[in-house]
Amino acid sequence: MNRQPIFLVSAPRSGSSLLSYMLSELGVFTGKCKKADKWNVNGYFENLKITGEVVKYLRKYDVDNLGKKFHPKELGFIDITFKDKVENILFHEGIGENKYWLYKNPKTAICWMQFHKNFPNAKWIILTRNKEEHLSSLSRTVFMDAYDTKEEWSSFIDKYDIYLKNINNSCNSLIVNMSEIFQGDKIINQVCDFLKIRKKDVSYCLNKKKWDEEK
Repeated sequence: MNRQPIFLVSAPRSGSSLLSYMLSELGVFTGKCKKADKWNVNGYFENLKITGEVVKYLRKYDVDNLGKKFHPKELGFIDITFKDKVENILFHEGIGENKYWLYKNPKTAICWMQFHKNFPNAKWIILTRNKEEHLSSLSRTVFMDAYDTKEEWSSFIDKYDIYLKNINNSCNSLIVNMSEIFQGDKIINQVCDFLKIRKKDVSYCLNKKKWDEEK
């Protein structure tokens, strides 16, 4: 499959669903994804079947059954069948003639080497966020229940920062600060230039009130 993979990587509650929404409106293929809810009213843009393969991969190595707390320093075993599985999912979900396809899920950062080795031509968009805003979002989001204290969530973000640093050092990547997403067209223009996607106005995707309520 001669397509351009795009991987959005971040810790949870970093704004990846919003940026994915904007890219979807620009014509990037995401396939069949997790549906919208009150926490992400426009959708999550997380391909359900690809996430299923990622979860199976992670569970295989989570020997202590840590679940949401499974954050190994390095997870380097590569499943050489992973690429075929992903491309088969995309084909059956109707990628057709789409040039670009996108996958995002916070778990991608944990097993980034699996994606990198199977899709060496991928472009990676690394999302960051103001840490205090990020901590506030993690602490007050109902389904983010792995930890209870600000200190624990801070350590959680720090672990993701290590993953993201390794991705940036090893992959074709762009770092985006989602705390700046409402400051004009700067972020989406940077992303379009990096991906070589034609720009168009997708400002209708941005709702500061909803962002403040949800994020």
